[in-house]
Amino acid sequence: MVIDTGSDVSWLQCQPCSDCYQQSDPIYTPSSSSTYSPLTCSTRECSTLEVSAYRNSACLYQVSYDDGSYTVGEFVTETVSFGTSGKIPKVAIGCGHDNEGLFVGAAGLLGLGGGPLSLPSQIKATSFSYCLVDRDSPKSSSLKFNSAKPADCVTAPLIKNNKLNTFYYVGLSGHSHNSATNSSLQFASNRIHSANAAPKVNNGSNTV
Repeated sequence: MVIDTGSDVSWLQCQPCSDCYQQSDPIYTPSSSSTYSPLTCSTRECSTLEVSAYRNSACLYQVSYDDGSYTVGEFVTETVSFGTSGKIPKVAIGCGHDNEGLFVGAAGLLGLGGGPLSLPSQIKATSFSYCLVDRDSPKSSSLKFNSAKPADCVTAPLIKNNKLNTFYYVGLSGHSHNSATNSSLQFASNRIHSANAAPKVNNGSNTV
C-alpha cells in the first residue's frame, strides 16, 4: 500500500476493473468478502467526500492527486485488520475500478491526513508513526497507531486549520541562516488566517 499524509481517502483496486494498473498482489474482489458493504448517497461518509456522485443510490467517489494520478469507484465500508492487534469494522474506503498513476504495483493507498475520512480519524487514533524500508528490502515496513512516544524524541506541536483539515501544519516562530551576519527573522504569531498561511507537513506518498 502507498501511504499518504496529504490525503484522506483510503482505497483499494477492486474487481471488476475498467482500467487498473498492474499491482504485485491479487486485486481485491468484493464478492469474496462477507464484510464488504456499499455506502448509499445519503450517508454521512458520502456527503463528506470532496467529489462524489451516485448510481442507483450507491455512493461513488473520485480522488485526484497533484501528479495527475486518480482513482474512481464505489465508496464502501469494510473491516480493516491490524495483524494480531485486532480489527475494526465499517471503515469507509474507496473500491477503485478506474485507477491511474504512479502507484508502482501497490494495492491501493492509505490516507493518513487529518480529515474525517482519513484512516486515523475513522479508527480514532490520536497519533501514528511509521518506519519505511526500501521497496526491494527483504524487511517489512511498520505503521503504528497510538504507540508510546520514545523518551529521547523531539516533538513540535501541530496547528489545526479548520478550513483545510487534511494537512498537518507546524508553527513557524522564526527563521535564521548561517551567514557572516548570522541574521534571523522572528514571527509574532503562529495563528492560521487562511488555508495557506502556515507551513504544511506532507511526506508525499510512500509505499508500505
